[in-house]
Amino acid sequence: DRLIKDTLGIKIIMTREKDIYLSLKARTSIANSNSADLFVSIHCNASAKSSKMKGFETYFLSEARTTEARAVAMRENASLKFDGIEPTDVVSDILIDLAQTAHLEESNRFAEFIQDNAKRQLPISSRGVKQAGFYVLRGAFMPSILIECAFVS
Repeated sequence: DRLIKDTLGIKIIMTREKDIYLSLKARTSIANSNSADLFVSIHCNASAKSSKMKGFETYFLSEARTTEARAVAMRENASLKFDGIEPTDVVSDILIDLAQTAHLEESNRFAEFIQDNAKRQLPISSRGVKQAGFYVLRGAFMPSILIECAFVS
């Protein structure tokens, strides 16, 4: 955190620094209340289909275009039931979609930038930039991405 701030002049706001559960809504609330310029959610991927899956991928918020992207988002969004959130609230969906539309292109470009640089720097395969309906990205009122670093399965 300090190294990045000192060398790049970037201030990082962590949603947590311990292994504790923080609701998906609370994560983006922290970014919104601090007027963050970007929201990055970092995860480790998993696959129920194969333990041989490898690589990293970067997502931005949009309708999933593949069955696999939809499955990853469903897995990540499963914690909503613990947060007491109903993911099919139509009015909320419309308001969030309006807010996110303004940041869609920036989020896509940011995801491409991260994926391209990681591909050059990391010794693992790139699974590309994808889009899916991650709830954690929906609450961010700024460009936002979700990085699946590697597979733990």
